[in-house]
Amino acid sequence: MTRVTSSEIISAGHALRTLIHQFSDPLSFYRELVQNALDAGSRQVEIQVRYSDDGQTEITVEDSGIGMTEEIIDSQLTCLFSSRKDDDLTLIGKFGIGFVSVFALDSELVTLETARDGEAWTIDFFRDGSFERRPLKEVREGTKIRLLKTTSREEFESIKARSREVLTYWCKHVHGEILFCGEHLESPFGIDVDCPLIFREPDTEIQLGYAKDFQPFIGFYNQGLTLLESTTEHTFAGLVVKINSRFLEHTLTRDQVVQDEHFAQLMSRVGEMAETDLPERLFAELESRDTNRDPVCAALSTHYGARPLRSLDSNDLSHPRGEAAGLGLWVGRPGEHAQGLLCDGPALEDLGPLERCEAVFRMRTPSDAYTDGELEVAGILVSALGTPGTLAQRELRVKDFQTTSEWTEFVLEWSYDRTQRLDFRVDWKGQVPLVIGGIQVREPTTRKADWSPSQLASASFRTVQGTKVSLSSVLEAHKQGRLTVATSNTALSEQAEHSGFTVLQMDVGGAEYSLLKLVTGSTPPCLRDRYVMPEVIDTEVPRALRDHLKTLAQALNLALRDVRLGRSCCGQDWPALLVDEIGRLELRSEANRPPQRSSTIQKKILVLNAEHPAVERVVAIVDEQAALAAYLLLKHFLCQSGVSADRDTALALAAWGQIKS
Repeated sequence: MTRVTSSEIISAGHALRTLIHQFSDPLSFYRELVQNALDAGSRQVEIQVRYSDDGQTEITVEDSGIGMTEEIIDSQLTCLFSSRKDDDLTLIGKFGIGFVSVFALDSELVTLETARDGEAWTIDFFRDGSFERRPLKEVREGTKIRLLKTTSREEFESIKARSREVLTYWCKHVHGEILFCGEHLESPFGIDVDCPLIFREPDTEIQLGYAKDFQPFIGFYNQGLTLLESTTEHTFAGLVVKINSRFLEHTLTRDQVVQDEHFAQLMSRVGEMAETDLPERLFAELESRDTNRDPVCAALSTHYGARPLRSLDSNDLSHPRGEAAGLGLWVGRPGEHAQGLLCDGPALEDLGPLERCEAVFRMRTPSDAYTDGELEVAGILVSALGTPGTLAQRELRVKDFQTTSEWTEFVLEWSYDRTQRLDFRVDWKGQVPLVIGGIQVREPTTRKADWSPSQLASASFRTVQGTKVSLSSVLEAHKQGRLTVATSNTALSEQAEHSGFTVLQMDVGGAEYSLLKLVTGSTPPCLRDRYVMPEVIDTEVPRALRDHLKTLAQALNLALRDVRLGRSCCGQDWPALLVDEIGRLELRSEANRPPQRSSTIQKKILVLNAEHPAVERVVAIVDEQAALAAYLLLKHFLCQSGVSADRDTALALAAWGQIKS
């Protein structure tokens, strides 16, 4: 039996305490012991955490590695900073301090049993820093370490729970089995992304792909043991990256990865994969998939477009004025709501290490219903709470918006400081109806969407008929103004395609649509928002109603050739439409309102939506009040397009004359 003298204990004490204190988490010793076991050739490490009746927590870590002889124990285990691993890159434990980490838990007793080459030894390490070594009669395989610490039951439960967390974090991808109280904790090396890009060569594996939540992540591993995982340091925008390589090492303090030439080479390889290999892989995947294309499109949109950071819908915003408009929208209407602050965003902070930031306000208003394009609609702004002034702002007028039923996106950009607490506001002027679809906060794009000829020819979208259309054909249709999108195939889309339009099948606001916007550099219209084609039914319009409608329409500078009953072919909600011909595609902005005042009387066909609740109620009173019914129907038609009050007055006076007569 060998026991170290008190003078030797004192001389080593300072160095020992210095080493122990480097471990911020006392349970980090698991990482060191698993690492040593793997280096010793063990393919399995078994950990048990038990509590005894006499109030002691017992932790055992056992492996089946090659073990130690007396000479190794004396020269390496009990000799600080001595290691056989300095010249062997296949072994990642450095500095001879792995075993010392067990003392960070401040146990009363640490016992080690080991055997090799016919020798078997046990060493008891005491709290005062001394140790005893004695031979074992029975030779065992590998090494077993046992820690004893007096604790309460609550402390034991905490140690056990934290032990599992520590082992799962540091040892999740090891090349072997980690058994914790009978449970396997190891997991395959990989990343949870769609379309991962994988690079393998001897002793190195890299996996990367775009994160589903846009949160960047990078992990460094050696033999599957975690060296560093981070969402801020060494990351690539929007990417999840894992690197497992024998050329990576951790620092002495175990809180960083050594940034040497090997590290630089691996990071350079990741950069090449992200910029060149990954988009090529995604384009190839886009072409090969007939279903579940959204993840691929989302990844390509993230690569080439602005990176979303937060999306705020109506539920995320506060609304001092206005009212809910369904489907997560918010609306302000003149005469019903007071002008002022229509919506206010939550205070957002710590969006990440950004230099610039963008806020995209998604809104719509019936711009085609107003002749004065300079009419003020709203002011949008971004400010930092606690800081005077604004970061970015813009005043919006009618002319800035697209047509009645289409969304317009307004972008504000500013220099970002991660200490800022951001606030987003829409100040409504109260003159024009305004619908708010939400606010997206994103990092501006830094890449140019420069598609190669092969990509334009090979990658494709699909029409509502299921036909593949190459990106080059999509761009040509867009250039000609004949590109639109629809969620499904309807009579409207069939007529659109028959008229020479390319109708792509996708959801507006979805991943494919985001990619389409990048491809075209604009916002392709939704078919049902831009065009209409009412389906006429056989039921006749009562003659009295038809006659009154034709007479009253003259007050709107309109000569009706005919009045028909119909229905929407794709679920559009309209009480009446003006069309030039039955069965022909019509611009919604033209069919949705009466013509502007001019010297020429325009002849149109008025189609009443027989399935609209208001039309059904009005038609029911035709026999008793045909003139009133005609006025109410035209009144609904005016309301759907937001026609000015003077035209409504002209219609009302004409109706009054009809009713009196």
